[in-house]
Amino acid sequence: MVIRFLPDFIYSFGSFSIDHLFCLPFYHQIEGQPHVLRRSDATTARVHAALARLLECYFDKAEMPYSQAGTKVFFLEVLYHIARQVRVSEVLHSEHLRQQRRSVQLRKLFDYTSQHSAERITVDQAAAIAGMSRNYFLDAFKAVTGLTWVQYFNQVRLTNGAHLLSETSLPIAEIAARVGYADQSYFDRRFKERFGRTPLHFRMGAHLESHRRAAFKTKKSKKAMAMFQATCQRDDHFEEDETQKKPCV
Repeated sequence: MVIRFLPDFIYSFGSFSIDHLFCLPFYHQIEGQPHVLRRSDATTARVHAALARLLECYFDKAEMPYSQAGTKVFFLEVLYHIARQVRVSEVLHSEHLRQQRRSVQLRKLFDYTSQHSAERITVDQAAAIAGMSRNYFLDAFKAVTGLTWVQYFNQVRLTNGAHLLSETSLPIAEIAARVGYADQSYFDRRFKERFGRTPLHFRMGAHLESHRRAAFKTKKSKKAMAMFQATCQRDDHFEEDETQKKPCV
């Protein structure tokens, strides 16, 4: 599982000054020495638990918008545990601010891409939308997202395709065209590279998961109703007993 996020999702101008601590571990990366949580680390179990709750909220479409709020809460918990484990130097705050400024510059491009991802957007067009020179844009974009522009753009398209596969019954060929791939076979290959499954198998898995969750929620509702009815019956018996104990006048 890979989670990607923009820094201003966590810390932006106007946020509490301590919020930058959540992002510092991601700016202190020595080449060939990534930060790793090992099974023996005390933090690992807490991170796994927070990730489990995060995924539960993320896929709980029936509880929107509360599930979105829960997703962010548990994501912050994950970052909190990672930040405590890594404990990088405060001098990296300046690097974070530099990245933050780049992210703000790229915000217009991110917004445009979310609305026009099915269209063709070249590197030169993306740089122009961001108001940057081509070379500065290539460096800034890679620094902020960890991806090249082409990699990011393809991921946006494929993620949109995954949502349509999960939420609609549209034919796969039509979904491929809607997200910007005229050739379905090419879409199938790129989708499998990204998600490890073909679009068809991804859709089948999403539908099975949706049915499982619906059945689980129905079972929970029935159990809650049974408990409620049992409580009401118990209260009724209690009231009858109390009535019978009252002396007659």
